[in-house]
Amino acid sequence: MPQILLVLLHCLPGQHHPCISLPRPQIFVLRYDHRLSGQQLSTKVSLSYQSQTVIPKDSLHLYRLEGHQSETWDVVYIKMNVYPVEELLNSLKSPEDVMSVLFSPKEEFQAELVMDRAPFAAGGFKTAHHASLIFEEIDDDSDDPKRKRYSNLVGKRPFMPTGKPGGKRRLAFPKEVEEVKKEGLGHIWASTLLDWCMAWLRGRDTPLPAKIPKLSYIPACFVRGTPRRENASEGCLLLEHRIYGTFVKYINNGAAHPVDASVDLTDLLQFLVFVQHWQFWKTGGMAYTSDFQGNEHELTDPQIMTHP
Repeated sequence: MPQILLVLLHCLPGQHHPCISLPRPQIFVLRYDHRLSGQQLSTKVSLSYQSQTVIPKDSLHLYRLEGHQSETWDVVYIKMNVYPVEELLNSLKSPEDVMSVLFSPKEEFQAELVMDRAPFAAGGFKTAHHASLIFEEIDDDSDDPKRKRYSNLVGKRPFMPTGKPGGKRRLAFPKEVEEVKKEGLGHIWASTLLDWCMAWLRGRDTPLPAKIPKLSYIPACFVRGTPRRENASEGCLLLEHRIYGTFVKYINNGAAHPVDASVDLTDLLQFLVFVQHWQFWKTGGMAYTSDFQGNEHELTDPQIMTHP
């Protein structure tokens, strides 16, 4: 069943498509045709204006589209907390112990998740969707439950590339849970290692040679549940607060030096390089955080390097 949306389309500054000229925003019809074959989901996209002009799919990245369709999920979620590093190290008897502690059913909370079906961005192995979380919380004054809604969230869900250009296939639910838990564990470790470094700096007796930036990993939680639609399958994702401002890749996971040493970010980049070296030193070469990315104060999507 196709999804038909009315969208407001703008040409991005400095970008033009030879098939169409848009001196001002125009109303277009955006059509999604979804086809599910086994675990493989394919989507055909077309954009038309008064049934006369069609922009090919490979040109849609030149435009910003305003319009979406969301759906509600019944979910349980577990917050990704920052732990003292000693507490986290003490849980390392086995990988199973770590997962059972960090993702314990005792820490689950029920909620409703409202999330866009179509992603607003996609990387090599994850799609990103606008989302909101709705849950009940006991009011301190009346002791009555009140519904609260956290908006401006981003749901990140893994996929498997199909080998075709832009092709994506959702993972089977057990595999999806496993992959999201790995992402969550990396997020917890990165938050803990960064907090450990910050605490060490704050405890120094001697003056620091430079101003320390205010940095933290974006709050996140592990979510699993089922959309409220017929024959919907269970799904799992990592839910984070949305990062605003300019998104920058500071240090990649393939080298221990900045991706772009621009003048405005020199101090921050030098500090992140220091954080990597400090973590490598303090863990005796066992682990450090890489893939630093985000804005000037909030980071996301870390990688923990254990075999540099």
